[in-house]
Amino acid sequence: SPPIVARLEAGKATSVVAEGAGGQVFVIVPPDADHPAPRVAWQHTGRGMTDGSRPTGPLATDLDGDGGSEVVIADRAARGHAVLVACRGDGSELWRREFTQIPGGPAVWNVGALTYWWPGQFREPGKTDLFVQLVMEYTERLSERLREVYASEGPFAQRMLRALDAYLTFV
Repeated sequence: SPPIVARLEAGKATSVVAEGAGGQVFVIVPPDADHPAPRVAWQHTGRGMTDGSRPTGPLATDLDGDGGSEVVIADRAARGHAVLVACRGDGSELWRREFTQIPGGPAVWNVGALTYWWPGQFREPGKTDLFVQLVMEYTERLSERLREVYASEGPFAQRMLRALDAYLTFV
């Protein structure tokens, strides 16, 4: 994945955020008066955004309005499902959101995964939210539910809304 450069703490120098080997994300800070060489400030298990063919890397955006960007990465919970984690500039977790129906690894053809998470002001002006894209694993259970909805009575638009509801309930 490509590295990114972000100001993780208000008023401080920018840092490099890079996805490394072994499912680790590293934050590298530049030299300063006390440290003549760049150094790893912190690391966290996880990965950046990808759909399986295009690695995009981690995301850095100010989620809490403090002027510093949080690093947002995907991780795998101990039980194997996907987790989205927002880390503060010091490496501590601001929040974590578990997706218990989604596998925690990177996207692979026909297997579910978190793929992308995009920042924006989707619900409230001045407050940054994340729009999370995911891939659902195609299962017989999901297929059966969608077939029932598509075959149901009513105009096409109503059937599509019921299909979306069935899909979101499944997730």
